[in-house]
Amino acid sequence: MFVGHYSASFIAKGLEPRASLGLLFIAAQFLDFVFFPLALLNIEALEMHQSATASTHFLLPFMPWSHSIWAAAIWSFIVLIVALKVLNTSKTTAILLMLVTQTHWLLDLLVHDSDLAVWRIFSANASKLGFGLWDQAILAFALECGFLIGAYWFYIKRTHAVNKLGIYGPATLLIVLIAIHAFNTFAPYIKISASAFAVSALAMFITFTIIAGYLDSNRRGGVKSEL
Repeated sequence: MFVGHYSASFIAKGLEPRASLGLLFIAAQFLDFVFFPLALLNIEALEMHQSATASTHFLLPFMPWSHSIWAAAIWSFIVLIVALKVLNTSKTTAILLMLVTQTHWLLDLLVHDSDLAVWRIFSANASKLGFGLWDQAILAFALECGFLIGAYWFYIKRTHAVNKLGIYGPATLLIVLIAIHAFNTFAPYIKISASAFAVSALAMFITFTIIAGYLDSNRRGGVKSEL
């Protein structure tokens, strides 16, 4: 899953308006923030294939440190501790950051092929899960966009804008996320190395995080009429 991961961020922000949407965006993609550097270091594996699935052009044959069920649980707990002890967030925000991190694995489970290790995670014969919706491109795209739009609507209803940017900025971000996801899913294959793909993905995630945090600073918790 790609932009659908941010649905958990919007829901968490709606539940706790004092939380940073930027931090929640990091939490949503935290497992990928771990995965791509490990792939660049050849500790985990990312392979580019033109017809990997109907939705993607890559395979993920080995990623126990970032995307196994055990790794997801451990990284989620680390996020909780860092939020409490380093970032000094409230307990509510820290718990939400932990839960958002954990949702990454659960959402990936829906779309990935069987590449999420659950047992004997470092073995060549590891037991892996994945429901494989990426093989149904239209269904996977609709599901991901549905999650994102529904969560965004929840966020908008639980917060209010303090200026015009607070109204139009988040809506523009939503449109951009969906447009990029549509391009990634349906555009013709563009030959790219695994390293370039990893770097571009990290750059995108960082950009989304900065933009989301800035735009969200123009909204506040509570329900008020928009400007």
